[in-house]
Amino acid sequence: MISKKTNVLVCGTRFGEYYIKALRRDYERFNIVGILSRGSEHSEHIAEKYGLKTYKEVKKLPKDIDLACVIIRSEGVGGEGTKLSKELLSRNINVIQEQPIHQKYLLECYKQAKQRGLLFMVSNFYIHLPNIETFIKKSIEMAKDSKMKYLSMMLSTQISFTGWHILLLSGIWGEVHSLQVLKKGHGPFDIISGYIGKIPITIELNNMVNSQDPNVDMEIMHRFCTFYSVGNLMLEDTFGPVAWRTKTFIENELTSKHSYEVNPYLSLYDYGSSNIKEIFETSWIEAIKKEILLACRYIEMGGCQASRVQGELIATKNWEKMIRSAGFAQINTTSGRKQ
Repeated sequence: MISKKTNVLVCGTRFGEYYIKALRRDYERFNIVGILSRGSEHSEHIAEKYGLKTYKEVKKLPKDIDLACVIIRSEGVGGEGTKLSKELLSRNINVIQEQPIHQKYLLECYKQAKQRGLLFMVSNFYIHLPNIETFIKKSIEMAKDSKMKYLSMMLSTQISFTGWHILLLSGIWGEVHSLQVLKKGHGPFDIISGYIGKIPITIELNNMVNSQDPNVDMEIMHRFCTFYSVGNLMLEDTFGPVAWRTKTFIENELTSKHSYEVNPYLSLYDYGSSNIKEIFETSWIEAIKKEILLACRYIEMGGCQASRVQGELIATKNWEKMIRSAGFAQINTTSGRKQ
């Protein structure tokens, strides 16, 4: 059973700083025991900034850590996150790890966690962002009344795993198959066709990574458009609005059963005038906190919920199939961000 105040270790300080901010938002629930890092200048700066202790070796960690947030890359994308997660699990520390994780490593971590009665889960805080929550909720509602005919999606390779996980939570359940690359390097995108179950899909994958700055070439994060018999549901972007477009008809007014009084375009969620900094400091921090709180609930339950595990496994399979189909990302060695 997890203690009232949860002792949390943050591993990694690039995106890990946002986890520190999220944990500090609920200081009555969480106690940050420190940062595990390689001792870089940036890590030392973050530790000093938030008044946190730093550790460089797992064997020197205190014994009362309840949860570790491993916010570093996994082996499948050039890091050692899974190796670290396994070390932490071996010390009876519950783990939430940054995505993506290849299925092989994911299964190994699940097995180790289950043997020790611990939690291991893949972090996907995007599902707690208010616009994505709206998209998920509306998608589930639509599945009850209308059949999906087609799915169009745009993803950046860096966070494409989370896109597949969002779709699963939206009720678009199943493994992707029959993938074909229609066009490689069509602008900044690879164009791929395929199916989820019987639903035809088209993927525009922003399959490019900058070696100097991994996020600078991200043209898009998530964009989905799902087509139903009665209209289209759209998530414009990870930062963008959610909208419903009713299918419109031009029919004989005397014989038509279709109501012309239906709004043709309905905004379901919009960030309004919030700028990127405001979204990062509010919605994103709150979403990360919700994901950590969810991890804590799973710990109290004795492990990750079966539906969450199943969803992560299918999302990982779909992500791997897409990456294998598209091939390795194009590497851009140009440094610097354009102002």
